[in-house]
Amino acid sequence: MQDTDGGDNLDLEFSTKWSKGNLIKDDGEIGQLSIKGNAITFHIDGYGDVFARNFVGCANTHIYKVFTYGQTNADATGYFYRVSKVFLYNGNDYSDFSGDYISGIKSFSFEVPVLTQWLNIESVKRGVLEDKSIVVHEIPTPIFLLKKVDPHIYIKFETKDFLANIDNPNEKALKKVPRIFVEFSSPKDDQTVTEIIRIIMRFFSLLIGKISTVEDIRIDLEGKHMKMWLFLNCDFSVHKSWQTYWLRSRFKAENVCEHLQKWFEQWYSFSSDKSFTLLQDAYFQIYNKKTYNIEDIFLTFCRFIEGYDLRKSDDEKIAGKLGHDLIPVLSDELFRNALAPYFVKASSKYKPKYVAQWISSGFLERVGLDYRIRRIDKAHFSFIAENRDRICKGIESNQLYLKLSKTRNYYAHYKADKTGILELGEIYNALSYLEVLIISVLLSEMGIDEETRKNAFIQDELFWYHSTHLRPPEIGS
Repeated sequence: MQDTDGGDNLDLEFSTKWSKGNLIKDDGEIGQLSIKGNAITFHIDGYGDVFARNFVGCANTHIYKVFTYGQTNADATGYFYRVSKVFLYNGNDYSDFSGDYISGIKSFSFEVPVLTQWLNIESVKRGVLEDKSIVVHEIPTPIFLLKKVDPHIYIKFETKDFLANIDNPNEKALKKVPRIFVEFSSPKDDQTVTEIIRIIMRFFSLLIGKISTVEDIRIDLEGKHMKMWLFLNCDFSVHKSWQTYWLRSRFKAENVCEHLQKWFEQWYSFSSDKSFTLLQDAYFQIYNKKTYNIEDIFLTFCRFIEGYDLRKSDDEKIAGKLGHDLIPVLSDELFRNALAPYFVKASSKYKPKYVAQWISSGFLERVGLDYRIRRIDKAHFSFIAENRDRICKGIESNQLYLKLSKTRNYYAHYKADKTGILELGEIYNALSYLEVLIISVLLSEMGIDEETRKNAFIQDELFWYHSTHLRPPEIGS
């Protein structure tokens, strides 16, 4: 099956007998495994086992192990299990892999179909011999280094499906496509593999403007001669729905390939900073295959902007230090005697530690969301201020920032007072401007300079309309 990104979807579906645990046994129940891209379903006929986590089965001489989080729901024939991953292993020592993780991974590689289209590099060529015979042959292709050390990550073109149609006397095909390779200095487990794939997919989604599936994940194991194929039930897609109308990428590969290593090294460092993990996860989960309410998307964007500004401004550290420094001061007998009676009147007790925390929290909350949005907006092309009339007619930028803040508070805290919030249509209008603001923030964390980002937004498939104020006067709007 051909993907619109230029790749081949790996669809796998079969029914066989499955044994619980790590070994294939004589007993077992019939079940169905379905793998379609990065979506996996697993169903066991009959009653199943509510406590079973992992299953092993054999199909076409291949050993499959299914890792699950347990049962989810049932139908008329049996139970579905929530799958985390599946591995295919051709060796007889498959029983060595037990537990919830696959360990001892020294390297892995995978394909991202959209990269073939984005890189747009000729890898095979047709030629005509002296006797007029037509031949197709592969030609040299570049290697793109993404990360130099630990892990070592690079893109290399590889011949694919070389043995396909080998017995067909009338048809032979030659395909050479880019593949991403990751090599470790010390063995890792599959959890690390998933994290690195996610970092790579998000990186290219920001450069290209969309990303869909990860395909053909091959794993090299320490002390094993056979490769393992890993299938992840994980949605890596970003803006996958764009592919029907997608005409151009955010950055042209030919213009940025020389910067890929520098940008990816910085992106990897940023993505490895655990203080920003929650922000990234919240943003990227909005744009996978699921659907969300407008209000939920709005709240997520606001959380990202507020959380990002909190971390970059060090406001939380400053507030924490203030609270810590106030404890001995508030514990002084002078302050205790002066303040304790007021707490008694309020049916409470004077505890310096808690009072210091309240003051610290109040200090942190003095900077409202409206100020944080304004600060981020000003640092990233003023998308909201310059387009305020497209969001809410006849409004000043500071008023709009305040409305965004009040709207967030209303939906986040279920406030009774709707005064000063945006209407639903205005929230919808604001979403794409909040999104382009976040994308600019993320691109800046790669180390992409302001001028490069500005030129990308002016030509962007989705955000060109948001960037008319950035265009030179001779181009106009």
